[in-house]
Amino acid sequence: MRVSIYNIPIEEVLSQVRARRVLLQLPDGLKPYAIKIAKAVQHYTGGEVFVSSGGCYGPCDVAVWEARRISADVIVHIGHAPSPHAPSGNDIKIIYIEGQIVADKSHVLEMLRRLPKDVKRVGLAYVVQYRWLVGDVVQHMRCKGREVVIGPRGSRCAYPGQVLGCDYTTATHIENEVDAFLLLASGTFHAIGMQLCVKKPVFVLDPLGNDLFTVEKDMESYLRRRTARLAKLKDAKRVALAIGTKTGQLFLHEAQLLAQYLKEEGKEVVFVTFDEFYVERIGNFTEVDAYVVVACPRIEVPGGIWGRPVIPYDEILTALQFEEQN
Repeated sequence: MRVSIYNIPIEEVLSQVRARRVLLQLPDGLKPYAIKIAKAVQHYTGGEVFVSSGGCYGPCDVAVWEARRISADVIVHIGHAPSPHAPSGNDIKIIYIEGQIVADKSHVLEMLRRLPKDVKRVGLAYVVQYRWLVGDVVQHMRCKGREVVIGPRGSRCAYPGQVLGCDYTTATHIENEVDAFLLLASGTFHAIGMQLCVKKPVFVLDPLGNDLFTVEKDMESYLRRRTARLAKLKDAKRVALAIGTKTGQLFLHEAQLLAQYLKEEGKEVVFVTFDEFYVERIGNFTEVDAYVVVACPRIEVPGGIWGRPVIPYDEILTALQFEEQN
């Protein structure tokens, strides 16, 4: 099924599925086409379809509680591949349908010519929406004399070479075997996350934007902002640890470790929970000097709320690891 820039294999996946009531989960990019997709899901499953308006940030973000509230017997989660860390529905069947972003394959292969010639050993990684391109990209690079290395599957991913906003271990496993990395993705989010985890250069091949680039300048800007946020956190006396409670995205152990570290630094810590991150709600806690968000790194958080810094917890962990290594 073609929806905007996506190919969604609804018929192939759902033709043998029967349901009484379905909760349909869509990432934000597909919500404008919810009616069309819901009609297709209803056609193949025969079930009444409810569309979730909540966030759908990754394979771990499965709306099990929401499905139970409406007595759904099936969740159809579109846009992601299943993750070993994804929550179980137990009595609710969870069906993942990967969305493929449509691109001109000939243009993608043509862009590979822009890779520097001295990059002989290439570590290939990708977001799942471009998995369909991997075979052709590998074959093309090998025909041009490059060695292609694909890392093992990360603990949160479905496939070797796949990256998520919270899992780049497929790249770190093979860093010593390659000269540089090629990431099939759109935008800079995953590229920055990956470049933070490896020292070798990351080249981004964006099939949607028809471009090949690095995130060197983006990294400089990001690191400046991170340094400024961490400096403000150092001066803070009271810190709110904002903990996401979504099924599959609850990092309570990490929050407790961070709380211990912050207390050892002489700070007062308060735990605050949230389901969806809203500035208006977190910003109501005005007694604190800084907010640390302990949740999925894919959640976009502002740099500050009412002059107080907002720091994703993985930034603190990364900074601490850097200090240990140096």
